Amino acid sequence: MGKLDESRQTEEMVSAYIKKFHMISTGEKILIGLSGGADSVCLFRILLALREKLDFSLEAVHVNHCLRDTAARDEAFVRALCDSEHVLLHVYSVDVKAHADENGMSEEEAGRELRYRCFTQTMKKSGATKVAVAHHKNDQAETILFHICRGSGPNGLSGMHPVRDVVIRPILCLSRDQIENYLSDGGQEYVVDETNESTRYSRNRIRLEVMPVLEEICPGAGEHIAAAGENMEQLAGYLKQQIQKAMEECVEWTGQAGDVMKLSCQKIAGLHPYLQGEVVRECLFVQAGQKKDISRIHVESALGLTDMQVGRKLDLPYGIEAEKSYDMLLFRKKDLTEEKETEFCVEVSIREIKGEKELLLPDGKKMRLRRFAYERNAQIPTKAYTKWLDCDKIGEMVTIRSPQEEDFFYFNDKNKKYVKDYMVNEKIPKADRSRSIIVAERNHMLYFVGRRISNAVLVDETTKNILEITVAGG
Repeated sequence: MGKLDESRQTEEMVSAYIKKFHMISTGEKILIGLSGGADSVCLFRILLALREKLDFSLEAVHVNHCLRDTAARDEAFVRALCDSEHVLLHVYSVDVKAHADENGMSEEEAGRELRYRCFTQTMKKSGATKVAVAHHKNDQAETILFHICRGSGPNGLSGMHPVRDVVIRPILCLSRDQIENYLSDGGQEYVVDETNESTRYSRNRIRLEVMPVLEEICPGAGEHIAAAGENMEQLAGYLKQQIQKAMEECVEWTGQAGDVMKLSCQKIAGLHPYLQGEVVRECLFVQAGQKKDISRIHVESALGLTDMQVGRKLDLPYGIEAEKSYDMLLFRKKDLTEEKETEFCVEVSIREIKGEKELLLPDGKKMRLRRFAYERNAQIPTKAYTKWLDCDKIGEMVTIRSPQEEDFFYFNDKNKKYVKDYMVNEKIPKADRSRSIIVAERNHMLYFVGRRISNAVLVDETTKNILEITVAGG
């Protein structure tokens, strides 16, 4: 087979890969990240060859990291290459070292963050819809090995995805050898980044030290690892569906602002152990708003709360707090739970109620208080939100407020019970207790809204006047 035929075969392989993953649509404008190295130059040449066939336009982005003395040489090479092919080039200079120092990250991380920031800026300016980057099979194998070392699950072990949001990887199907052969056959030059030979970068150590040993042990190891990643990607897609289904069955949003995730311990116990961990992990991801720094130990610790006593809490990254609340696990942002709520407290003079008095409660419900003469044999309401109290057994003033530490009520004629113990026995989540409302005379709870009244104010044969309390709406 001649060099021309081999080059066309490589281009057809990439074309088929682009179509398989629907990377490029007719009429799209594609940005290519062009460093000047072999990988990006190969991608550039192949996209140029496929541009007319697949009907897309092409622009390039070069980001000068200002880390090497040869960076200016790379920029000049890329400019000349784009000029020769009449491709519009966008050039940026960024201070990777300063960004890394300011944000406490490695130069690798800083460089990637700044590159993608430049890509996003160029997309907005140019109207491009996709960014093509030049990762290949060998990069894929190295990424998967790196993720294995970090203890990643199926999603991480699938490596880099052919398509991720607006980022496409058209030559992920090619090996490094295929890339170099394609450039050699076409007589295409490229620049060499000398830092690629430095083992101070973790990825380089995997490529330079680990992969050669694996290739000795098992020839074709890189290809096999990349193929395993493709299989794992399919598995990860299936697991994602199962995790989403389990989330819908086990988790609901609650809390006054709808910001607390409530996970049923009973339902999650019925899941496969793997799904149990993934549901908890997804809860943490949602509350954190990102996935970085959420590790297996955090997931296992949170899941361990299901077997602990009520009230146990756990502090997690990004200010997340997990709490065991009866048969539930609650996940919330800690800064939300620690905010001091404005205490609700309204005093009402019972004797001054004429007709009906109406109050607006913090949750939007309306409380109506009405005083009237009791008629013998009248039907006493049994609804939780409508209660009749013996008005003559109450003093002059009552207070509508949140429960307090020393509040009590009578659960029979003589015996008292603390409201805090009652809330525990009734399994009212701790997060909801401070938002509960009671009607009290000093520390004597007369009515716990929506639940019960104190036996000390029950209507009996001696009752002459009724205080009716009704709560509705919200």
